[in-house]
Amino acid sequence: MPAAHGKAFEGLDLSADCPYKQLVSAPERSYEIEKYQILWQALTGESTLPEPRLYVNEPQKKVAEKILDFTGLRIKDFCLCFPAGT
Repeated sequence: MPAAHGKAFEGLDLSADCPYKQLVSAPERSYEIEKYQILWQALTGESTLPEPRLYVNEPQKKVAEKILDFTGLRIKDFCLCFPAGT
């Protein structure tokens, strides 16, 4: 592990024994999507980050239909926002 990474761990009161085989650096002030692109390329060697996809199986669709029916909402007549940044 490079000395700079060891100091960063120690500065956060963490063990300098990193459990990871590889660390991927990204500019601190870059956008998150740029950081994801850098990580993706380091892990896969692919230069293009794939678009995110949401897969909903049939049982999940049935439950969603019941919830929409119960609440009186109709498909494509509402917007749901669930920001999750942790």
